[in-house]
Amino acid sequence: MAKASEVKSGNILRFNGELAQVEEFL
Repeated sequence: MAKASEVKSGNILRFNGELAQVEEFL
């Protein structure tokens, strides 16, 4: 379960990073 939780957290962090880049671009 810990492994799946880590992967989920990683996806969220990556999504937040992409969202920040889009906001900077706009």
